[in-house]
Amino acid sequence: MNREALIVVDYQNDFAEGGSLAVTGARALAPQIQSQMNLTRTQSGLIVATRDWHPEKTIHFQRDGGAIWPVHCIAGTPGAEYVEGIDKSMIDVEIYKWFKNSDDGYSGFEWVDRLSGDPQSGFEVGSGASSLEQILRDANVSVLRIVGLATDFCVYATAKSAKELWFEVEVLRSGIAAVNAPGLSSGEDKLRELANMWVKIS
Repeated sequence: MNREALIVVDYQNDFAEGGSLAVTGARALAPQIQSQMNLTRTQSGLIVATRDWHPEKTIHFQRDGGAIWPVHCIAGTPGAEYVEGIDKSMIDVEIYKWFKNSDDGYSGFEWVDRLSGDPQSGFEVGSGASSLEQILRDANVSVLRIVGLATDFCVYATAKSAKELWFEVEVLRSGIAAVNAPGLSSGEDKLRELANMWVKIS
């Protein structure tokens, strides 16, 4: 039987108000994200959360001669923890992104180093799992709903990857917020791109 999965993208303190790379409106998303988690659980769906999980020194952070992002989501620090207001015990699978000294892509389908499963919530990651795609296929997941941060970066990239892998994909407006960085494509621009790829925006 085909299953649905909810992917909660990078809903972490450093991306919320008060964090080092804050997205306006991030903390206010918690009730809607939790509501989607509850709905997924009642439908026996899989709940996946992706997390930035950086070392202290990495080329991903700003420095002389190269730059993208300020320091954020250092592994094991409060900034890398989930935003308050969601029940993290409900998460079946965690995908830890960018643990190595690299500047990898933003998609949860490009995780680099680490994952974990929660047997208490009814799902364990197989010992041979090598990708988020494989985890979803092994769980007979064909439909993905996506919430989290940020619309114009990791949400966009995760949804795009999922669609390219032939999943049915829906991004939930009520559960996302955008950086809207000056000079770059806005969250709305990225949602339009996804819609043109036949990703459902609801």
